[in-house]
Amino acid sequence: MTLPTTLFYDAEGRQIGNHLGELSRASLARALENLRESTEP
Repeated sequence: MTLPTTLFYDAEGRQIGNHLGELSRASLARALENLRESTEP
């Protein structure tokens, strides 16, 4: 178990990603960009 843990959910409430450990601004921006790219039609 790693703390903190950040979980990402889509608009339907499904978990679509996670990040274990400290989350910097840069890693948050990168994670969000990766999620956007993976969920675009």
